[in-house]
Amino acid sequence: QYGDRINMKEGEKVKNEIKIKGQLIMPIRIGMPAYIHEDSCIRRTSAVVEICAQSKRSMLFKTQNSIYLLEVAQSDTCGTKAIQ
Repeated sequence: QYGDRINMKEGEKVKNEIKIKGQLIMPIRIGMPAYIHEDSCIRRTSAVVEICAQSKRSMLFKTQNSIYLLEVAQSDTCGTKAIQ
């Protein structure tokens, strides 16, 4: 689905692709889980391994277990910040 923006490494397992709308609670850091506020809950991902693309409205990143496309909710004050 996001294959045109994701570079899969040889031998890397196929990962679930998850599209969500929410707000980052804190900037994303490689090696650390991402915390995303969705409607009425907070999602904690497995450790982030790569940030593939980001803009003011979205972020595409890989974790140990999944590939996430985060669409930033309008009230987001954190945006799509990443610390690499």
